[in-house]
Amino acid sequence: YTYNVARSFSDISSVVGQTQPATVKLGDIVQLGGGVALAFSDKDSASISYTLALEPESKTKAPGGSYQDVPGSQTTAAMLNFGLNHVVNRHLTINGAVSIGLTPDAPNFVVGVRFPYTF
Repeated sequence: YTYNVARSFSDISSVVGQTQPATVKLGDIVQLGGGVALAFSDKDSASISYTLALEPESKTKAPGGSYQDVPGSQTTAAMLNFGLNHVVNRHLTINGAVSIGLTPDAPNFVVGVRFPYTF
């Protein structure tokens, strides 16, 4: 769960020369996920997981007014994640991951490589 704090801005207008102060409250995000991992050996493993993030509509409030929904700001992002992990030694691990977006609000692909090092 991610709670987004409302923030005030001096201008949210997209029109040049027009000023529109407002308070903006992004929707709080609820994220769910689950997955499994399979160890091939004491040094190598693979994983697959599914992640879903739901964010309701954002809201804006003009000074002295009440909050109003921003049409089209609701998002649903679902991702299918694949990972590989290799332990190099007791200090260094190599993690590779590929994520595929399953909804229009999710990125199409995300590729990552990490090298966690423990002292």
